[in-house]
Amino acid sequence: MRIFGKIWRGLKTVFLYTVMTLVFVEIGLQVVVRMGLLDMSLPTYKASNARGYVAEVDPDYGIFHLAGVERDHLTSCFRVINRTNSFGMRDRETTLESDGSRVVVLGDSFAEGFGVMLEDTFHDRLERMTSREHLSFGSSGGVGPTQYWKIYEKLGSRFDHDAVIVMILPNNDFWDDTPHSVRLSSVAPWRPFLVGEYPDYTVTYPNKEFEPSKVGTLTFLTTLAKQNILSFRTLDHYWLMLRARLVTGMFGVDEGDDLTESSPYFNYTSAEFDRMRYALERIVEIASPRPVVIATIPRHLDFEVAMTKTNLPLVNALEDLASGLGAEYIDLTRPMLAAGGGTYEQFFHECDGHWSPAGHAAAAEILAGTSIYRP
Repeated sequence: MRIFGKIWRGLKTVFLYTVMTLVFVEIGLQVVVRMGLLDMSLPTYKASNARGYVAEVDPDYGIFHLAGVERDHLTSCFRVINRTNSFGMRDRETTLESDGSRVVVLGDSFAEGFGVMLEDTFHDRLERMTSREHLSFGSSGGVGPTQYWKIYEKLGSRFDHDAVIVMILPNNDFWDDTPHSVRLSSVAPWRPFLVGEYPDYTVTYPNKEFEPSKVGTLTFLTTLAKQNILSFRTLDHYWLMLRARLVTGMFGVDEGDDLTESSPYFNYTSAEFDRMRYALERIVEIASPRPVVIATIPRHLDFEVAMTKTNLPLVNALEDLASGLGAEYIDLTRPMLAAGGGTYEQFFHECDGHWSPAGHAAAAEILAGTSIYRP
């Protein structure tokens, strides 16, 4: 009995030290994140966050928002509430039919309005400025132009509307759409990819049966832990980043001495552009005869390049493409620099690479001057 007593006391001691260590790690991470030294969301300790936000919801376009959920998003420099309507849009409740003029907005997390309240997004500002409802189909979750097309084809086109805005983020839209073997494997998130060569593509999905995301007990508990235990969230975050770098080789671009080697405004392949081109052609085709505006979103590095280079190859290529499609193209880089008096830092959150309310305000003012808003 003494032996069992010693073992029991030893286990209790190990358990106590383990709990104490985890508590100190959690406190330390809280301090590091709140100081802005680690780019990570903070726990909100809300069970509603465990329901999920972005998930695999449709066999055609895959990743999009879950319908009717609320997410409290807290970081060291912002706190926003994300709510989705019954269609899964991060937008107010709406209807398929409308007697008024409406604009469909397609894109990724910038179009969603990641990091700002709905009323601060560029599309909500445009709605107030123009008295035209804007339907936001932007979504975080690593979506790219192929998904913009499929979301518009399957969901957005069902809504009455008379114009379309497509927000392109060169920083990751090229590699988001690259069909690496791991992205087509049985363990990959469900989403479409274009496989083949332009224009003979096959829309291809991961090698498994589609199953819409379900919030079961295990999923709920796992998500709850990720949302409310910072050490667990950190491990999960960096594991995903490491897997992206090691397995896909497509974690992003590294800044070199020559900025043009890193900026996607210069550094992209013909195969990457052809996939983007094909998706944009399909969007314009579905939208016809409605007008389409295509806009490109610069990140910090792209602004730096634009301040030293007069010629941006991607801008030239998209101008030619849009002209051939009868669409309007605008790159936001130089207009935003002009709006910022030659600076751009104020357009981004201090702790995150997404637009601040000032960035959305500047984008709204610029887009308001495009053809779809002229009398």
